[in-house]
Amino acid sequence: MRYSRQEKLVNQEVLKKTKVAVVGVGGLGCPVSTYLALAGVGTIFLIDNDKIELSNLNRQFLFTEKDIGKKKIDVAKKKLEEINPEINIKIFDEINAKSLKVDLILDCLDNWKSRQLLWDKAFTLSKPVVHGAVEGWKGQVAVLLKKEDAVFFQNKKFSKAEKKENNEVVGAIAGLTGSRMALEVLDFLQGVRASKLLRITEKGTEIFPIGVKSKLKYTHAMIRFSEIWLKTTPTRKKMLKLMRNNIQEKIRLKAKQEAARIVVPYNDSFEKLSNVFGVKSFSPCVKVNLTTLEEGFRKYSESVLYPGLKFRVTVKRMIKSGNKTSQQLQVDLGAIAYETGAKVNLTKFDVNIEVEIHKDFAFIFHERMNGPGGFPYGSQGRALCLFSGGIDSPVAAWMVARRGASLDFIFINPLGPALEAKVLGVFSSLKKWIPDSKLRVVDVSKEIEEIRNQVNEGNRQTILKRFMYKVSEKVSRGKPLVTGESLGQVSSQTLKSLTVIQQSIKSLILRPLIGMDKDEIVKLARMIGSFEKSSQLSEYCSLESHSNANPELLEIIQEEKKLDFDYVEIISRIREAKAGEVDISPPDGKFEIVKIWEGIPELEKEKKYLFICKSGNMSDEMALKARKQGFEVYSLDLKQAKKKKFI
Repeated sequence: MRYSRQEKLVNQEVLKKTKVAVVGVGGLGCPVSTYLALAGVGTIFLIDNDKIELSNLNRQFLFTEKDIGKKKIDVAKKKLEEINPEINIKIFDEINAKSLKVDLILDCLDNWKSRQLLWDKAFTLSKPVVHGAVEGWKGQVAVLLKKEDAVFFQNKKFSKAEKKENNEVVGAIAGLTGSRMALEVLDFLQGVRASKLLRITEKGTEIFPIGVKSKLKYTHAMIRFSEIWLKTTPTRKKMLKLMRNNIQEKIRLKAKQEAARIVVPYNDSFEKLSNVFGVKSFSPCVKVNLTTLEEGFRKYSESVLYPGLKFRVTVKRMIKSGNKTSQQLQVDLGAIAYETGAKVNLTKFDVNIEVEIHKDFAFIFHERMNGPGGFPYGSQGRALCLFSGGIDSPVAAWMVARRGASLDFIFINPLGPALEAKVLGVFSSLKKWIPDSKLRVVDVSKEIEEIRNQVNEGNRQTILKRFMYKVSEKVSRGKPLVTGESLGQVSSQTLKSLTVIQQSIKSLILRPLIGMDKDEIVKLARMIGSFEKSSQLSEYCSLESHSNANPELLEIIQEEKKLDFDYVEIISRIREAKAGEVDISPPDGKFEIVKIWEGIPELEKEKKYLFICKSGNMSDEMALKARKQGFEVYSLDLKQAKKKKFI
């Protein structure tokens, strides 16, 4: 295996999913991109508009004399793809929002003007930066997690190396510095998150922390909500009680209401609040008595401000009391913050220290973290979600849960255990949002076969959907159903199709995605955390080649009379979903290729087989059945089979 010598040292799955931007494909960019490619970082963006010159060749080892005059990114892309064909290399001539749509940015530039522009864009997009620079026999690497780190880095004059353009540099020090940058990236991806500077000299490597080591000790997390205030007093009290309970279950801490806020004691689990429905935003904060406000504010500002940083102070009085207005308090507290050496800037600030004044106390904070908003989970009754594991159904479930509905989940499985395991994997990505939920499954492969054999081509998909609706209605016992249908997305989701399908049942159907396009749905799926697994699950495609987008109700009803389904017996098969063997991708070697659509030959025990179908779903199931009979069989979808050159 390509990564066998490192698989116990790094999380290879995390590396595979990571996107990084290497800005500058020169003396630092060459070793950085090479070692990240070798490590298996899934997607590497190369950003550079220079061409290769003879003077580059003492340190830029991806290039040779025959490459002189060519664009660096073109040559580097080809070389890196040869080094590791399993990863994706994308190239860009310039720095822009598209080229920085990554998890981490590597600053391999050779001048400070360009570097400053890059950092401004990076921190505007909230992207961490790994910076590198070299001069002569010296190099430096800095890990900058936020804008304040960069300000501190420059104000403390840490950036000594390479202050001018066209520096002289020893090739080996560029290689050493670039390699260390790659190592810091791998460290970051394993969860080590610390801003720091590394100086590399002939004497070795020195490491310095960046930023102020905070003496600040938060006392509470303050939670905001919004829509709940629109409700009547009895409803609002009921919702807030439910929300407090949900918060307590999530972070295992007592939640208390303080005026228009919910407050919990601070601990490291407070970030889990971002997954609690009803939470608009939250802030780690310090709670101080009003009599000691100035003393508490002084300690707070000394912990988060330092010379050169731009700040503002915002005061909000939740209760109109005291001798000073909000503006007067802002001026007085701003004067205290100014003593740190930081600079006042009310519009282009790096830090906004906020103070909320309550009856006898105040909260001081400077960060706001977003929650999902909506209503408390469980405040709007219960519904059943038809869950397929595709990109749409997890998003539909999340949107309805966000509006306060508790959810049960049903997967109507048309195939077998391989598909079930994949769908269960997608379902697990919702657990951080709906931790108490369970996925139930009912196997209907027998009924699917009957639809395929009895119903005319073109009507099968419509009848399958009506069948699934009927099963789900009986499972839900009349509760609303939630689906991931979006108007016009496929033939079974036209207005005509949806009308015919819906008339099969009486239950209310909730379609939260009905007016959304695919890009919007994908964006939400990425935010929720379900997209990665959903995108690996191909749609079931073995029922018919062409579905009728304009079915006629009377014709569909006539077709259904050919079927004899015992819904009571079908419902009796429902069980909780379970994981099984799913990793049947082929290792290196040669196989007897079996294209499922051409039929399965008689298998022989001494041979190795690779089953292939368009989506990979049917080939997976057939491969598992063959394995249970003692045959060595693997599976791939058609796209992967072509990519790996099996066909």
